[in-house]
Amino acid sequence: MNKNSPKILFILTARFPTEKAYGVTTEFSARATKELGYFTSIITPKRDHDLLSMLYVDEVMGRLYAILLSSKIKLFTSLRYHFFLCVYAFAIKNKMKYLNNIFWTRDVFIAFVLSVISRNRIVLELHNIPTGFRVFLVNFLIKKPLVFVSPISNFLESQFNFDKNRYMIAPMAVNSTEIVDFPDNKTRNKTIIYVGQPESKGKKLNFTLMNELAELIWQEYPDWIFEVVGFDKNFFEKQMAKSCSKNFNFLGPVPREIALSRMNLARIGLVLYENDSYHQFPLKIVEYAASGLTILASDTSIHRRILGSKKCVFFDGTSSKSAFLSFRNLQNNYKETYEIKANLNNWVKGLTYQKRVYRVLDNVLKDF
Repeated sequence: MNKNSPKILFILTARFPTEKAYGVTTEFSARATKELGYFTSIITPKRDHDLLSMLYVDEVMGRLYAILLSSKIKLFTSLRYHFFLCVYAFAIKNKMKYLNNIFWTRDVFIAFVLSVISRNRIVLELHNIPTGFRVFLVNFLIKKPLVFVSPISNFLESQFNFDKNRYMIAPMAVNSTEIVDFPDNKTRNKTIIYVGQPESKGKKLNFTLMNELAELIWQEYPDWIFEVVGFDKNFFEKQMAKSCSKNFNFLGPVPREIALSRMNLARIGLVLYENDSYHQFPLKIVEYAASGLTILASDTSIHRRILGSKKCVFFDGTSSKSAFLSFRNLQNNYKETYEIKANLNNWVKGLTYQKRVYRVLDNVLKDF
C-alpha cells in the first residue's frame, strides 16, 4: 500500500462491534474498503471486547463517554450528548492528523464539527430524514467542497439541493457470498420467518398482528411454522393478553450467521413496519432477498419505494386478515411467487458491500 494512499476511518457514536444493523453495515462496508486495498479502521467511543471484528477498532474517549452519558444521570441528556460529540470529534481530529484521511460517519453533528475543524474529506451516510437543527447542519454541509453526502435511498432529493458531484446513493447491502442461488421452494421448509428486534427507536413491533396472522395460518395451513429470530417466547407473550399461536418457533437473539442460516431454510420473510419515516431502508429486506425468501411486507411508502410492486406482496400493516390473504395468495399463485423471487434475486445481486463502497469511493477519490 502506498504511504500516501487515503485511509478510510469509519466513525461511530455508539458501541462496536454489535449485531445491530448499524454495526453489521459498518463492519462489512469497512471490510469491503479494506479489500479494495485501503487502510481501514473503525473508531468508536465504546468497544465491546466480547465481540470480534475483522478490522482494527480504535476506542476514542471511552472514559468520558462512560461518565458523560451514564444512564444514572437524568438531566441535560441532549446537552451532555452533544458536548461529548464535540470533544470526541476534536479528539479524532487530533489523533488522526493524516490529511488523506477520509472520515466516514452516519452522524450529522460529527460530520459538521469535523468539516469545521479539519481539512479531510468526509462521507456523510444518511439513514434517516434530518429533523430540527440537523436540517440546518445538512444544508451547511452540502455546501462544503470536502463533504460527500450518501443517503441509503433517494428519500432526500426533494428536500435538499445536493451538489450532484458530491452526492451518491449507498443502498443497504449484503456480502456477495451470502446471495444464494435461485432457490426452489421444494427444498425449503414451510416456514414464514421474522428476523429483527422487538423495538426500534421507541417503536414497538405489532405483536398482536403477528400473533393473529400466525393463528390464521395455523387454522388453514397447520403444516406451516412461524419462526421468530431476535426475541423469545416469554417476551412475546408479555406483550399481549393472550397466549401465542401454537405454530410459533422462537429462536431468541442469535448471532447473525445463525439468523442467515434460518432464512436460508424458510420460504417467506415478513417485513412489518409502520408507515413512518424512520426505517428508510431496512437491512432485513436485502438479507431476505439474498437468502432467497419471498417477501411479505407491510404496505408503506418506504417499502413501495424500495421494492415496488414486483419484488414482494404487500398487505395492510394494521390488519392481520390482510396479511393472511396476502400469504394465501402466495400459496395459490405459484407463478407470481416465482416471479417475485426471480426479481428479488436479480435485484440483490447489485446490492453487495463491494459495489456499495466502490460507488462511494469512486466519487470521493476521483481527483486524488
